[in-house]
Amino acid sequence: MHELLSPVKLGMVGRDAELRRLLGRWQSLCRDGALGVAMLLRGAAGIGKSRLGAALRAQAEGDASPWSLLRCSPEHRNSALFPLVRRLRNEVGLAPGQPAAESQQRLRDWVRAQAWAPHDALALLSCLLGVTLPQEERVASLSSAQRREVHALLAQWLLNGAAAAPALLQAEDLHWADPSTLDVLAMVLQGLAQRPLFVLLSARPEFQAPWPNEACETLSLSGFAGDEVDALLLRLTGGKRMPRELAQRIHLLTDGVPLHVEELTKLLLERGSLRDEAGHLQVHGQLDAPPLAASPGESVQQRLEGMERSGARLGRQVAQLGAAVGRSFSQALIERLWDGAPDQLEQGLQQLVDSELLQRQPLGETKRYVFKHALVQEAAYQLLDDAARAGVHGRIAQALRELQPEWLKRQPETLALHHTGAGQIDAAIPLWLAAADRAIEGSAHAEALAHVNRALELVQAQPDSPSRRHHAATLQVRLGVLLAALQGYAADAVGRAYEQAMRWSDPVDPENSQGPADTALHLAARYGLWRYHMMRADYAIAEQLAVALLAGARQAALAEFETAGHRAVTSTCFYTARYEQTLAASSQVMLGELDGIQRVQVLRYDVVDTWITTTSYRAWTLWLQGDEAGALRESALALDAARRLKHPFSLALALSFAGWLHQFRGDIGALRTAAQEALAISIEQGFEFWIGWNEALLGWAVGIEASARLGAERIEAGIARWTATGSRLGKSYFLGLLAQTLQRGNQSARALAVLDQADAFVRQSGESFWAAELLRLRAQCLTASGADEAAAACLDHAERLARSQGAEALARRCARMRA
Repeated sequence: MHELLSPVKLGMVGRDAELRRLLGRWQSLCRDGALGVAMLLRGAAGIGKSRLGAALRAQAEGDASPWSLLRCSPEHRNSALFPLVRRLRNEVGLAPGQPAAESQQRLRDWVRAQAWAPHDALALLSCLLGVTLPQEERVASLSSAQRREVHALLAQWLLNGAAAAPALLQAEDLHWADPSTLDVLAMVLQGLAQRPLFVLLSARPEFQAPWPNEACETLSLSGFAGDEVDALLLRLTGGKRMPRELAQRIHLLTDGVPLHVEELTKLLLERGSLRDEAGHLQVHGQLDAPPLAASPGESVQQRLEGMERSGARLGRQVAQLGAAVGRSFSQALIERLWDGAPDQLEQGLQQLVDSELLQRQPLGETKRYVFKHALVQEAAYQLLDDAARAGVHGRIAQALRELQPEWLKRQPETLALHHTGAGQIDAAIPLWLAAADRAIEGSAHAEALAHVNRALELVQAQPDSPSRRHHAATLQVRLGVLLAALQGYAADAVGRAYEQAMRWSDPVDPENSQGPADTALHLAARYGLWRYHMMRADYAIAEQLAVALLAGARQAALAEFETAGHRAVTSTCFYTARYEQTLAASSQVMLGELDGIQRVQVLRYDVVDTWITTTSYRAWTLWLQGDEAGALRESALALDAARRLKHPFSLALALSFAGWLHQFRGDIGALRTAAQEALAISIEQGFEFWIGWNEALLGWAVGIEASARLGAERIEAGIARWTATGSRLGKSYFLGLLAQTLQRGNQSARALAVLDQADAFVRQSGESFWAAELLRLRAQCLTASGADEAAAACLDHAERLARSQGAEALARRCARMRA
């Protein structure tokens, strides 16, 4: 039986009702073997969220139950999975400066001990934790699906903390949590039916939970009532009462916020404003000189300033130094930063510990210090003037480089933060970019976007120079890639990012150029802008960009961009029904096949493999020209290459293109096989573009095999989902599928209306590869409506157009229909 400890034993004053509620849930979990439970403590800074969490941890310890704490912090709010990585590294036994072979073995041993871990856990976690594995076991970067697999793995790890007995998981300060950490916690909440786990979360009022309200019970905390403030004051003064008027004034001034009450009372005691007279405290001197602090932070600042006056100046100096590091800091780092005698550092640390502003936390051989509250750290930091703050951040950055050089690779955003604080902008910007690239490698796009935006803010504040322009162009290219992943490839913001990148990297002005690097940036930006306009079916603009891209790449002799230029020409010419040019450009891609390194470089500014894409377009083109065997051969080559490359988006493209090819051929079985696999990959990876595409294809198959009505509904839903990404590429083809299915369902009037939409789109965009088939479908609808003369004229037009384009397969369809 688990005995509940009293509030006094738990070190609590006030919050009796809230504490009973928490302890009741915990007791139910332990006694009845209830399913897991989640509670969110919501309240202002200093309101007592951490105290309630500490009380529940003390109860768990008293019950000999396991518990763990995840703490978020403002300096790591965009470091993907930071609190989870920190805790997992501690559990695995990884430490800064550890030999690579030892880190690898520790991780292997830990994974081996987790019977539940999936077979690829070692590779995935090594990428997350920065542990180097042999090349054959390594994962260079995480796809979106692998990212979700890592999140699921971490969630299961947390849930398994309660595999043997009820356990407590506490996550503090979620208003500073990175998006990936919140995603993992959401998975934990979904899995509470598996384990007797108590998940206690805490956040300030502005926090917006990403999970449904019913997933987590919320407990909102307000300020103490008068009697609770009185009880806290008695605890702080050792049971000695202060004048009633002063107690009431403290209550009103603090709004009953416990941290403010505590810090203000300690301030009054430390500066001698209260003296013991016959067991009661009396006011001594001028209470308002200086004025009483109006916030918890001001109280802390006045206490630290008082340390300076009372001979404890070392404590204030250490607090300011540590506050620039963050909420916590290691003994080794503070020793490196301290420029005085070692015994003075120890004296200052002890002064802070004695004042209860700092807590010492020994972790094995590593000693760390944690500020009592985030407001304490913030108050100490605010006491630094701008010059001192910049100097401290510069020293921290240098110390981290010397003490923990792996930070450069594992967490460049921490170094970037300190270089930014030091005003060392030229050093900070590449580090923010490196942080973004690392986040992209882990498919943590939201965090990567925050890093890019931080760097862009710094760039905007710099005077114009070649270096500034180079950084701006690089960041805008990254921004284009990220916005495409988050908002869709045809989103307006994507186009603006690439336009900005082209402007910043324009090599026309030699004074603003940094040579080949800027040329490559300009070409990458041009390629991104081409892709944006292609997805929107702006074919005239897209062709201009493709031609300019190819010319620029040839002039600069940059092979990967010349290949990208041919790929761009291939795609543009296909949709505008110039098939000989399509094959000519695609042949150049085949001849200039990139090596492995170059293919990886292309994926930095594109979303799909160039060779696979071009081969897939060749398959379509050959079919339209009447070479079905050649089309099937090229499609098979693209699929084989995509499976060997193990690049999910490229495989989704190859399968989706194969689906179109099989629809062209009327092979419903092959279409269904390709589209269903593409759809499964796209749903798993979150590829909205390909989801809508394949839903429309499968809808056409349903219309042929089962129900024209159901098929049309599925096609319409697929088109809606596909166009929601902003894409219009191939719209005439999809409208043709819908019209054909409606006509099969004897809805010729609706089918003709859809064909009118398709014809208008063809005229407006110039997308003509399917125009002949649209005319043939119109002839079918007119025939069904009894308009034989108009149908015959339409069919003649369709056949003439197909033959003029070299679309022999479509011309044959017209001939068969006439026969």
